[in-house]
Amino acid sequence: MAAARTTSDGHALRKTARGRRMSLQTATVAILFSIAAPTAHSLQDNPAWGESLRGVQLRVDVADGPVPVMAGGVLLLQAQLRNQGARPVTFVGEAIVHPDIEIDDVWYAPVWAGSCCSSPREIPGAGGKSAVFPIRVIPSQTFASGVTPARTLDLAPGRHSIRIRTISRESIYLRQGADSLVLTSNAVVVDVPLSASRTPVPSATPPACVEEAGRRSEWLHGAVERREQFSTTTGAGWVVRLEPIEYGWMLRIATKDRATEDLSSLTPPWHGVPNPRELEGWHFRNAGNTGPNDASVNAPGSLREFIFSPLVGREIEYSGGATSTSDVDRVRSFGRGWLFLESYRLTPARSGGRAAFESLTFWACLTWPQKGAE
Repeated sequence: MAAARTTSDGHALRKTARGRRMSLQTATVAILFSIAAPTAHSLQDNPAWGESLRGVQLRVDVADGPVPVMAGGVLLLQAQLRNQGARPVTFVGEAIVHPDIEIDDVWYAPVWAGSCCSSPREIPGAGGKSAVFPIRVIPSQTFASGVTPARTLDLAPGRHSIRIRTISRESIYLRQGADSLVLTSNAVVVDVPLSASRTPVPSATPPACVEEAGRRSEWLHGAVERREQFSTTTGAGWVVRLEPIEYGWMLRIATKDRATEDLSSLTPPWHGVPNPRELEGWHFRNAGNTGPNDASVNAPGSLREFIFSPLVGREIEYSGGATSTSDVDRVRSFGRGWLFLESYRLTPARSGGRAAFESLTFWACLTWPQKGAE
């Protein structure tokens, strides 16, 4: 089993799901702190980058979306590369998703397991950017550098400054031509609440994507930035797209021979509340756009369920409110899936406006009858 790894042009490499094992070497793997969800001065307010090295820069941010949690809570970081130099840059994802981490002027190094490594990616020069990489740090596997005896990460309550630095090893690298580059990011400031270690928080991890009797399943992991399109074709031939709309993206499911169609268009509801396939930033803000959604906005949450079938557009047509229940049931009996919003950045909270997504990372799962995909 495996995850889809998002490439710098918004596409994904994929593997067929046979369970829910997630490997630490996945290029979009995240790093985990055992703290409650903090507040932070993020790059959406201060779009800083780290120091330029031959025109290449690294930045780190703190997501303000729903964060997968473990005991005590989680801080989710995001990292991205920018190449303003004249020559392309090649990198292996592990150089970014397993970075050195500086907390209050002390450097830490994570220890991680798994085979190595993900496929190299390229960023063109003159302003090219990589995908946004989520980062989570596991405290028990994060050690202060050069300290004897070994000391693991212990993030105390209060305000902390955090930076990251790309790592460079024989098979994990960031290069411009034959030259290896080690980049240090900007700093972000995080406030850890006094009660963080004692505050229980519910799990927000995605549900299982498993095969049922007589059915197949595939899952993928991706990331996308505002106004960009995400598109990937799974091993079984399903085309999963996020198409840009005003405040985010519209999810569409297709096949390779019908790539412009939407086989998920019969997903209800069609009136009254946003459709689960509509991913818009304002769903996660209150009615005044001044803070998180406090139930003043009636919109789907982080888990979006949908249905799909190759019969849509052939034997079954979407007819608005006149679409029959039996047609919806026929579609549902064939294809079912979900998309889980793992993390995101929203446009700044401003009274009277509507929030849009700045970036999004997600998991998605599709299931269908054993012989239904080819």
